[in-house]
Amino acid sequence: MTEVAVNKDAAVRKTYRGGSRSSLQPYQQLALMRQIAVNDKTMTALASDYGMTVQGIREFAKRHDNEITEIRDHMADQFAGLPLVRKENRLAEYEDAIMRLREHPNSDHHEWVKAEFQGLRNIAEELGQLPPRATVTVVPVIHVIEGVDVEDL
Repeated sequence: MTEVAVNKDAAVRKTYRGGSRSSLQPYQQLALMRQIAVNDKTMTALASDYGMTVQGIREFAKRHDNEITEIRDHMADQFAGLPLVRKENRLAEYEDAIMRLREHPNSDHHEWVKAEFQGLRNIAEELGQLPPRATVTVVPVIHVIEGVDVEDL
């Protein structure tokens, strides 16, 4: 595996293999988007900090333009730029997954049906249409022993 320095102060890390277009961890992608939104460093400095090329930083900025604009518009919001933080985006993702499950050739398989129902349940929970799954109430218990003088023990 290739080793890349995350930034000048950080230790060397192994390249992230989770995304097809980026070698950055998701939290590093958000940090880079925030730095691009603030616009306090040059593309060359960002490329050096993240172990990327200047062209790679430009392509990243173009690819994530919507998120960077949202971050710029809502800089105080720590969740700006994270689309799944918004309820309507999560609901759209659930709906998309359910539709893909229904359209798949294995849609009548019991595991696929179970996954579809789980998605529907998640939507209902998001909308507050289901009560919480488990509610635990702890009641303190006081023991009173009658007929025994505690001082005599």
